[in-house]
Amino acid sequence: MVPDTEPTTARPGDVTLQEIDNLLDEVSRLSLSESTPHEFHLELLDRAVRALAAVGGAVWTRSGAGDWHVDSRVDLTRNRIIESLAGRAAHRELLQSVVDSNEGRIVLPNAALAAGESPNPTEFLLIVSPMAIEEDGGVTGILEVAQRAGGSPAQHHGYLRLLEALCELAVDFHRQRRVRVLQAVAGKAQEIDRFGLAVHASLDLPATACTIVNEGRRLLDCDRFSLAVRRGRHMRIVAVSGSESVDRRANIVQRLEDLTNAVALTGEPFWAADDAAAIPPQIARPLEAWRDESHARNVAVIPLAAPGGAAGRHARPGAQAAVIVERFGGDRMDDAFRLTVGSVCAHAELALRNALEHESFPFYKLLRIVRKARWFVAARQLPKTAAVALLLAAAGLALAYVPANFEIEGRGLLQPSLRRNVFARSDGIITEVRAEHSQQCREGDTLAVMTRSQLDYDLTRVLGELATSRQRLSGVQATRLKLNPQTAADRDKYNQLTAEETEIRESLKSLEQQHEILKAQQDDLLVRSPLTGAVVTWNVKQLLEARPVQKGQTLMQVADLSGPWVLEVEVSDDRIGHVLDARRSADRDLGVSFMLATEAGTSYRGTIENISLATDVRPPEQAHVLVTVRINRDEIRGLRPGATAVTRIHCGRRSIGFVWFHSLWETIQKKVLF
Repeated sequence: MVPDTEPTTARPGDVTLQEIDNLLDEVSRLSLSESTPHEFHLELLDRAVRALAAVGGAVWTRSGAGDWHVDSRVDLTRNRIIESLAGRAAHRELLQSVVDSNEGRIVLPNAALAAGESPNPTEFLLIVSPMAIEEDGGVTGILEVAQRAGGSPAQHHGYLRLLEALCELAVDFHRQRRVRVLQAVAGKAQEIDRFGLAVHASLDLPATACTIVNEGRRLLDCDRFSLAVRRGRHMRIVAVSGSESVDRRANIVQRLEDLTNAVALTGEPFWAADDAAAIPPQIARPLEAWRDESHARNVAVIPLAAPGGAAGRHARPGAQAAVIVERFGGDRMDDAFRLTVGSVCAHAELALRNALEHESFPFYKLLRIVRKARWFVAARQLPKTAAVALLLAAAGLALAYVPANFEIEGRGLLQPSLRRNVFARSDGIITEVRAEHSQQCREGDTLAVMTRSQLDYDLTRVLGELATSRQRLSGVQATRLKLNPQTAADRDKYNQLTAEETEIRESLKSLEQQHEILKAQQDDLLVRSPLTGAVVTWNVKQLLEARPVQKGQTLMQVADLSGPWVLEVEVSDDRIGHVLDARRSADRDLGVSFMLATEAGTSYRGTIENISLATDVRPPEQAHVLVTVRINRDEIRGLRPGATAVTRIHCGRRSIGFVWFHSLWETIQKKVLF
C-alpha cells in the first residue's frame, strides 16, 4: 500500500486523450512484468486514481470462503473511506452484483437501495468495474474508484470505460502470469508423476509418511517438510524430512504441532512470510512461538481431508492430516510454488487416506504379521518350513521335559562360627591398646585401657572425703571417751558427740558406697576379651589409640579360629523362595557348592545349617536373606575370616526351560501381569 497523500487539485475533466493513451501504454507494460498480484494491483490503482484525479480507490478480491477483502487501497482524503465501505453489508452486496452481472456500476453519493442500508454512504461518486482474475479456478476481483461529486453522466460513463480498459489490461496481466506459473509447474510434471507413484507404492502408514516428506522436500526444494496426522483430538507430527524418527519431546516438534492444531481448527490453508499481513489471533501466538524456536522465515500449513472427504488442496473442516512446508531463506512462496504444493498435497492426501483406511481394518497388525510370514508356507519353502517347525517343536519339548540342576547363586563370606565384637562399656578416651592383630587372648584379658577425667576427679574427691571423715570420727570418739558425764553440761556434751559420731558414720557409709561405684566404673574402662581366641581386627593400635569412644561402640572383634567355621551366604530376597521350597520338599539338608576368591578353581561343598527368618535391607544394596552353611574346616587350606565366595545352592532338578527362563518369567509376572 502507498502512504496517504494530500488531495490533488486536478479536475476530472482535465484528462486528455493523450494522457489516457499514455496511461494505458504504461499499464500495458506493467502487465508484462513479473510483479506479484498485490504489487500490480497497487500500481494499477495508483495510476487510475491519479489519472482520474479521484480521492481514493481499492482493489477488492474474494477469498475461497467467499468473503471480500481489500487487496490494495489508495485514500487521499485521510477519512478512511475504504475501511468504512468494507464493513457495510450493502456494499458487499453491491460488489457481488457487479460480479454476477459482469458489468460496471456507477453509484451516486448517499445512494440507497429499495430497502436497507446504503451501499455508498459517502459524499463521493463510486465507480465500480469487474476484474476477472483467472487464477485458481476463476477467483474474481473488482476495481473501485471514489470520485468527487459533480460532472455530467457522460463524464461518469467515460470514467467507467477507462476503468474497464484498465481491468482488461489487469486480466491480461493475470492471464500471462497464469501461463508463466503453468509453464513452471509443467516443467515439474514428470517429477510430480514420480512423486505420485512413490507415495502410492505402499499402504503402510509409516512408510507412506516417510516417502511423502522426503520426496516432497526434494520436489518442492524446501528446507523442511513435515507431516502431521490426527491422533484423537490433536495433530501429531509423524514424519520429518531427513529424520528417521521424530522426537516429540523436542521443542521445535511441539511448536510445529501447536501451529498445526491452530490451523486445522480454522479449516483453511495457512501461508506465512516475513511480510505477512493480518494473521488470525488464534494462529498468531503459536506462529510466534514457532518462529522463536525455528528461526525460519516462511511456513505453509495445508490441512488434508479426512478419509472419505473430498480431495483437493483447499482446506476442509475435520482434516485428518496436514503437511507443513518450511523455508529458512528469503525465497518467496510464489504462485508456481503454491501450485506445486497443491499437486503434492493432492497425491499425499489420497495416499494418506488409503493408508489410514487400511490401518483401521480390524486385526490390522496381526494381519501384517501373517502377511509377512506368508513365504514360510510357500511351496518351495515348505521343506524348510517343516524342518524349522520340527526344530522348534523339539526345542519346546526339550525345554519342558529335559531336567537340569536348578541352582540359586549368592555371595558368601567365610567366618569362624564363634566370634564376638568387643564393645566399649563406658565413654572415655583410649590411652593404651594392649592387643594386636592376630594376637591370642583368653577370656577376660585386658585388650585396651580407657580413661575419663571426670571419673578420676570424682574418685580423688571421694577418697579425700573418706580420709577426712575417718579423721573426724577418730577425734569425736576420743573426745567422747575422755568425758565423765557427772554434770548436766558433760552429759549434754556427751550426747552431742554421740550424735555427731552417728552422723559421721552414715557419711562414711555413703562415701564408701560412692567409692565402690566409682571403682566399678573404673573397671568398665578396661576393655576385656569376651572369649578365648584371636584378635581379627586389622591394625588395632592405629585404629584405637588416643581415640575418644562412646558407650556401646564396637572397638574390635575376637574370634575362635580353632573352632568350627561357617559360610554366611546372602541370597537375594526374590530368590530365597526357591530355596525355602526346595528345603521343605527335600528329605535332607540342601547341598551348597562354593568357590573362594582366594582359591579360584577349587570347589568345596557344604550343607545349609540355618536360614534367617528376617530379610535384611541395607541401602544401597538390595534386600537379602542370610543363609548359614555348615562346612568342613579341615578341607579348606588357609582359612581367612571374611574371605568372599561364590556360592550355588542346589535346589533339586527342574526342567531346563524353567532353569533358563524363570528369572524372565518372574519379571513378567511382577512388571507386566501384576
